[in-house]
Amino acid sequence: MIQTYQRQGGLVSWDEAAMLLGRHRDQPISVLARWIVARDVLSFVWQTETLVPLFQFRIADMTLRGGAREVMAELAGAFDDLDLAAWFASPNCWLDNVAPVVVIETNQPAVLQAARADRYLVRS
Repeated sequence: MIQTYQRQGGLVSWDEAAMLLGRHRDQPISVLARWIVARDVLSFVWQTETLVPLFQFRIADMTLRGGAREVMAELAGAFDDLDLAAWFASPNCWLDNVAPVVVIETNQPAVLQAARADRYLVRS
């Protein structure tokens, strides 16, 4: 999972994400915390450290890219943070065995459909 994220923009710690965000926004810790609590941004704990995948951001200004938020909303209640992180980074049969994080920027509607299908399977 970590390797997949590294190939799709990387992972940063909570502190690093706040530092990157602080270059473009006031109160970066509050903004990042609000995004994470609202599930606008994916984060997960790995070996006692909170990690934030960078595929969700336009690095130039740290604004949120579209797509991930809608997918996370679709999977809300069916997956916890670590499961959600694994879902994004794992090959998905609905996406021709490509990880959602790899195709979300080019085919977000297909990723959203895959999320709907997987939510249905998990909840049934």
